[in-house]
Amino acid sequence: PELAEALHARGLAAEWGGHGLVEWLPRAVFAAHPEYFPADASGRRTDMGNCCPSNADALALIGEGVRSARAAVGGDDLHLWGLDLFGGGWCHCARCRGQSPSDQALRVANAVVSSLPPAERLFHLAYHDTIHVPRSVRPHARVWAEFAARERCYAHGIDDPTCHINPRYRAALEAHLD
Repeated sequence: PELAEALHARGLAAEWGGHGLVEWLPRAVFAAHPEYFPADASGRRTDMGNCCPSNADALALIGEGVRSARAAVGGDDLHLWGLDLFGGGWCHCARCRGQSPSDQALRVANAVVSSLPPAERLFHLAYHDTIHVPRSVRPHARVWAEFAARERCYAHGIDDPTCHINPRYRAALEAHLD
């Protein structure tokens, strides 16, 4: 809180958050409410992931956690990121199965943004398995993509046509901008 106060006094915002989705849906809740958690490819619920974005109660619990954390931290715009995993962490239940990881991450962000004061934004992370633009979910007006093409080739510019790695990241960036 003292850092936020010092930043605000200097006209700066105090962005906060990160890979906190799992903090705001505590693993201890799994025993009582496995339906809040993602189903793996076999349909079995597991606490080794983010959440089930189709479960309104799970989203409400995450929103409560965000409100409490924001009150304690005193920050401004929130970075709400899922687990730092390739191909893991998102739900395969019957209601989520047809949604990409990007769609699921954006569904969570859209649900949680109402937990913030009206002037604040929420950034959902576009990287790893969420690098591609969501196909079936549009962002809330206060939800922004935070594009992090971490696996791109750093020896070339992201728009360098001679690079065989970066074109997919450039295409993903352009899709997010659109």
